[in-house]
Parts: sequence; structure tokens; C-alpha cells
Amino acid sequence: MIYGALPSYLSIPESHNHEPSSIDQIKDPLAASFERVGRSSPAITHLEFIERRDMKKLRLSLATVALLALGILVGCSQTSTKSPEVSDNIRKSLDQAGLKDVSVSQDRDKGVVTLGGKVTSENDKSQAESLAKSLAPGQVVADQIAVIPVGIEKDAKAVNSDLDDGIEKNLDAALIQNNMHDDVKYEVKSNVVTLTGEVNSQSKRDQAALVATNVPNVKQVVNDLQVKDQKASSSQ
Repeated sequence: MIYGALPSYLSIPESHNHEPSSIDQIKDPLAASFERVGRSSPAITHLEFIERRDMKKLRLSLATVALLALGILVGCSQTSTKSPEVSDNIRKSLDQAGLKDVSVSQDRDKGVVTLGGKVTSENDKSQAESLAKSLAPGQVVADQIAVIPVGIEKDAKAVNSDLDDGIEKNLDAALIQNNMHDDVKYEVKSNVVTLTGEVNSQSKRDQAALVATNVPNVKQVVNDLQVKDQKASSSQ
């Protein structure tokens, strides 16, 4: 059978503007992103796309955990730079030894334990220092205990004061001679010199301690001169 042309009322009009159907408008998100930048869709499955995305999230999580761990380590290291607290134990030991007139204080940041007060003999002074050193390993014990024998208290105090004055004058002159007077500060008590201030090198810090040690009648030098990230040290 031969068919002729369709009647005009059954013919399908031609359209020059084809509108995409709703199905045509649905595209894979990954393919659409490549199409926008003028690239063809890569040969990647939906599963691979999900795996790559999850891998990026995992790497980000690991990096975050690493940063948190680093922060904790830094915090711990900063906390551990403080010297352990020992003043209470030293106080109890001094009291048990009958050395109640000896005072004790501690600077945990600098690592210095300072003994003060008075005793009646050099033996008591040495005993107090030994007790403190045994309970404060790794820390500087500044022994500023004054020896005041019974019956000659007034004379002993005058002698100690004169000795400290003489040390100050001689140390001041020595620092000027070594061009260190502007940077190095000091305190003298019971023949113990404590150096403070700031210098720009370890060699200058050591030099200042040596200058103070060589001053007549100095029994101990506590070197609290600051060079970045260093604690105090002692000539003993």
C-alpha cells in the first residue's frame, strides 16, 4: 500500500527552537562543573568522586589533629620549665634541725632558692645550705644567712655591713673597668652577690660572674643575668 502525504490537519509543525525536556536538563553535577570550564567530563565514576572527597576530608581532619597535638606539646614544655616547688620541704627540714631563724624563699621561674635570716655559727650556716641543696637538686641555693655569734651581735652586724659595703664599692669599680656597668646590676647581702640585668651573649654573662667572683670577700655569686631562655646559675 502506498501512503501519500499526511493531511495538513495531521502534519507535525517544524520547530526551529527545540526546548530541552526536563530529562535533558538533569545532568551529573561533576560533568556539569567540567562543562562550565570548557572541559569534557573525566572518566570518573560516582563512587570514585565520593572516595576522593572523603580523602580530602580525612587529610583535613589529620592536619587539625596534628596542630592540636603540637599546641598541647608546646603548652606542656612551657609549663615544665618551672622548677619544682621545694620551699615547704626545706622549711620543715630547717625547723627539725633547730634552724628556725633561717628564712627560705623560692623563685621557681629562675630556679633560685634563697636562704636568709641568721644563725650563731658558721657550722649552722653550712648545715642550712646543705639541707637546702639536698632538697633542691638542679636549683641555685643563694645562702644569704648572716652569722651573728651570741654576745657580740652588734659588732657582728657592723662587720657584716662593712663587708657588704666594701664588696659593693669594689664590684662597682670592677664593672666600670670591664665596660659592664650599664648592663649589669647587682645586690650584695651577707657577702653574696646577686647579678641582674640583661646582656646580649652568654660570654658576657660568664664574664660578669667571673668579675664578681674575683672581688675580695665575696663568698657566692648568683648569676641572674638574662640571656634569652636561660635560668640563674651560681659560682658554687
